[in-house]
Amino acid sequence: MKKNIVFLLLAVAYVGMAQNEYRIGDKLKFQRINYVPVTNVAGQKLVWDFSNRELFDENSLLYLPNKDTLVKSNIVSFDGYTRYSYDQLADTLFLTAFQNKRVRMKYQEQEVDLCFPLSFGDSLNGYFSAVGDDVCGNSVRNFGRYHYAVSGEGTLITMDEDTLTNVILVHSSRVISSSYVNKEKLLQHYGILDSISALSHDSIDVILLQDSVLLRQDVYRWYAQGYRYPIFRQETITSSKKNKLLYSVAFYCPPTSLESLSD
Repeated sequence: MKKNIVFLLLAVAYVGMAQNEYRIGDKLKFQRINYVPVTNVAGQKLVWDFSNRELFDENSLLYLPNKDTLVKSNIVSFDGYTRYSYDQLADTLFLTAFQNKRVRMKYQEQEVDLCFPLSFGDSLNGYFSAVGDDVCGNSVRNFGRYHYAVSGEGTLITMDEDTLTNVILVHSSRVISSSYVNKEKLLQHYGILDSISALSHDSIDVILLQDSVLLRQDVYRWYAQGYRYPIFRQETITSSKKNKLLYSVAFYCPPTSLESLSD
């Protein structure tokens, strides 16, 4: 009897941890929609109505299968150009690297992308630091702080007028600073880019306090119970110094296109 109880508890824990986890080989198409700003999202029993949104036809996106067995999952970003690498430790998904046509970055201080299972009120703060190179021949260092929070729960009305209950909203915000150094000089000093020493948390705070923050990125993701991936995703990038919106985009994946968690 005791063995059966232990097995049942382990099974329940495994099912809970498996939700919302990126998996190798998943292929999902997302469609771009017109941007909808999100304000005052914190709170319970909210209703998000996206039924009056319109699609942009020029953009469809795809998750690609991962061929690198050393990384849990590689996916193509929602802009269709950037490839992200993730690693999973216990119930947390970490961002380990990304690459596109303009820059290649490897994280020295990994950044939390998702914690699961997701519960309203969960939050955490952390630091990230990454080094790489760009097409201009520069060595690039990105660093900053992030805040991750499950900021709302409620009902979601989709563009297909489906009503989904028990939906939660995950909000990730980052303050980002960057530095650029001629790659040749850096190679002479360090030998290889991956050997560049990581920034300490104290040094990141000092630099940010000197008003050198370039960007703030906010990402909102709506997760419906029983689906592994977000139904909607929205991202904004603003200038931290001028408080000016630089970029905004939103994407939709119909629930019928998402693989349910029946496994």
